Amino acid sequence: MGGVGQSAAGLRRVGMVGVGRMGRAIAARLAERGHAVYLHDARPEALAADPIAGATVVDRATALRAEVVVTMVPDDAAVASVWLEPSDALVALRDDAVHVCMSSISYPLGRRLAAAHSAAGRAYVAAPLFGRPPLAQRGELDVIVAGHAEAIERCGSVFADIGRQVFTVGTAPEQANLVKIARNFLVASTIESLGEAIGLCGRAGMDTGRFLQVLLATSLGSPAVRYYGEYCVNRSTETLLPMHLGLKDVSLALDAAAELDLPMPNGDLLADRMREAIAEGWGERDWAALAEWIGSRRRSRAAGGEGGREA
Repeated sequence: MGGVGQSAAGLRRVGMVGVGRMGRAIAARLAERGHAVYLHDARPEALAADPIAGATVVDRATALRAEVVVTMVPDDAAVASVWLEPSDALVALRDDAVHVCMSSISYPLGRRLAAAHSAAGRAYVAAPLFGRPPLAQRGELDVIVAGHAEAIERCGSVFADIGRQVFTVGTAPEQANLVKIARNFLVASTIESLGEAIGLCGRAGMDTGRFLQVLLATSLGSPAVRYYGEYCVNRSTETLLPMHLGLKDVSLALDAAAELDLPMPNGDLLADRMREAIAEGWGERDWAALAEWIGSRRRSRAAGGEGGREA
């Protein structure tokens, strides 16, 4: 299709399907770095009202004719509606194109996508991201990549321009999805554990800020403990990832565990904790607020001094 031919060496013609907050930041960064960026979204009026410098709003068919086609839509259902449900998307891709799915999707869907692309003879790379839109605008995302080496290589300049680090984790695309899921599960587990530990010290009347200093100065010091510990100690009300979306991430880990026949008792506990907090009105608070919610719980005591459940 006219206007979406071969690019200059090192740059790519990039079609983006789905342009929410993260998609906008990625598109702006790629356009700034010299890539030709073609945008398609289910809400074209939003793109028209707030255009991205250097990027062109097009119909879906034109976006799919780019060299690198990036999917950045919210969830499994949205990804499946483009690529797996009765659709001409796979057929519409150029023979030399690479489809890059950057959406956070489940492990089972990742496997289905890889199989569908293989059957259609189309190159496919999964590249979920760690980071927020401001980091995307500065090219400081962490990019987790899996797929055939040749397909990954063709996307190299795109990944390099949005990422401070690019990790290739396997040749099966769904392996990148699993790394994103497993890492987010560990973040949720850290939040839950910090909530219990900080709550324990706080209930005893200790200075929880001082307790956090001890953690950071000893073997548990890490960026995650620092960020989420400070969030809990300071009782921050900032929301970057609402808890109901955090529950989605934990649920993705449980879905992967079911697919791989692996028990995840901590995952079950986390999901139950989040559901209870959400039911009590914490669903729009940041998922880091789970630590504060846990610290606010009190244990009820049954008659005779036996431990009861949390109330």
